[in-house]
Amino acid sequence: LNIANGGKVTSGTGSLGLYSGALGTVTVDGPGSAWSNTGHIDVGGGGTGVLNITNGGKVSSGTGYLGQYLRTSGTVTVDGAGSVWTNSSPSLPLYVGYNGIGILNITHGGLVSSKAYSLGYLSKGTVTVDGSGSALAASGSLVVGESGVGILYITNGGQVSSVSGTIGLNLGGTGTATVDGAGSMWTVGDVHNSLHVGSSGSGTLMITNGGNVKASSASING
Repeated sequence: LNIANGGKVTSGTGSLGLYSGALGTVTVDGPGSAWSNTGHIDVGGGGTGVLNITNGGKVSSGTGYLGQYLRTSGTVTVDGAGSVWTNSSPSLPLYVGYNGIGILNITHGGLVSSKAYSLGYLSKGTVTVDGSGSALAASGSLVVGESGVGILYITNGGQVSSVSGTIGLNLGGTGTATVDGAGSMWTVGDVHNSLHVGSSGSGTLMITNGGNVKASSASING
């Protein structure tokens, strides 16, 4: 499915790669092009799903599952200034690697926003925020490695903001966050919340080459 040249599609829920062995691809490209969902989007519901939001395209949903079931994979790319994926659920996080493999790439000024994020809920989830103007925003928590494997890259001036942050949340969860390069930043919330590196799981935070992490407080290994 290609949504371009200002085209608009509205749906209740969306599933890309619904059945085992299936491949589903949606591209939302260009200013004015939009895909609006009142419910969730499964990228890799039962097979392989690919969602591309490019050149100012916009997607909205309640929440999203990237790699929802076992042996599935879901990849979302949000590329270019004005390209936006907005998730409006007041309670559910955006899952990157629910039971399958999830990959989220935010590049060249793209933006993703959600109440919360779970990278590696039960499987493996990788998020890359790369380049000046590229941003991932959480009005709640950001968990890197919930009960699976979570990987977060913030590079080349990418920006991440969250009210709280945890790397390696639950027993068996493994999280790694890398903040690399001048202008790259992870900002963690307010005076009532903090950054936890290793809660009940294993957490690693690497800050390199001028990267920056700002948090009101931080705990290491619990």
